Amino acid sequence: MVTIKLPRTVAGIVMEAPDGLRIVRIISRDDDTVIELEAPKPDLRVNEYEKALAEAGKRIHAIKMYRERTGVGLKDSKDAIDLAAPVPPSFDRF
Repeated sequence: MVTIKLPRTVAGIVMEAPDGLRIVRIISRDDDTVIELEAPKPDLRVNEYEKALAEAGKRIHAIKMYRERTGVGLKDSKDAIDLAAPVPPSFDRF
């Protein structure tokens, strides 16, 4: 959450949050107005395109796309892709 402090003279003006953020609450104090902003949480579900890439053998590309879209780490991205499109067992190994 981001907190922005504004001088009292700005209080009372209808404000819009910057792109991608929403206003959580506005608190007026003696000298200042505090506005708390919050970014929306990313959708952590694997989408159909990422799943199709993984199933087509392009797992690394699917993991990369998932990471860019959600902002999660490499291990969490790999785990999500592996759950959505499990690696078929290899019959080459004995």
